[in-house]
Amino acid sequence: RRLESWANAQNEGIAVAHALLGLERPAEEIPWFWSDQYDANIQMLGACGDEFTALRRPGLRTTASLQ
Repeated sequence: RRLESWANAQNEGIAVAHALLGLERPAEEIPWFWSDQYDANIQMLGACGDEFTALRRPGLRTTASLQ
């Protein structure tokens, strides 16, 4: 699976370096990201599937989607 984040790019580089040096590959992390979009802070932990549930946090005007 392709993940588009700086954290994933960094972790893949570390995994390649370990492989080239014959070291054990580091444990894989749960995919995550965060982003600030104007006044909204978006955070995600895990991988998305095809189904989402809308979640509205009290006091916010925006809706976030969670699996």
